[in-house]
Amino acid sequence: MIQIKPLQREHMASYLRATEDEEIRYLTGTRTSFTLAQIEAYYERISMDNTRRDYAICLQDEVIGDFTLMNIDTENHSVGFRIALHDRTKFGQGYGSAAVREALRIAFEDLDLHRVQLEVYNHNPRAIAVYEKVGFVQEGVLRDAICLDGVYHDEIIMSVLRTEYKK
Repeated sequence: MIQIKPLQREHMASYLRATEDEEIRYLTGTRTSFTLAQIEAYYERISMDNTRRDYAICLQDEVIGDFTLMNIDTENHSVGFRIALHDRTKFGQGYGSAAVREALRIAFEDLDLHRVQLEVYNHNPRAIAVYEKVGFVQEGVLRDAICLDGVYHDEIIMSVLRTEYKK
């Protein structure tokens, strides 16, 4: 069973490992390489941003991923969402689905929002299946939005509304 904890500076080593994994970089469209110092500086910046909530996904004492509720818009009651598992050996075991469900609970119950939106690339069918399983609906496609290794991929926009979450 996973635990969700507020993201801390000590979680950044796991964050860095995820950015070094070629498959995870491909699935997330990450192109830049980072140092631990850069990741820690990023953490310092985001920890001061009150329009976002960042969480570590933990399995006992091990950080296996993270998710963010970002660009919290209290006027329109909406938020953006992103998630990443940091270790490919944790894929396909239900950890991502459980974390997405917890992110939705936080967004709709704790933050009292109405809409959660995400973007996912079409070359990440596992993630798309997870999002659909927990209630996200495809709203649109940004065609050929990213070019990785000379191949264009679509970016899919998905969302879930509070009324859909309650079902």
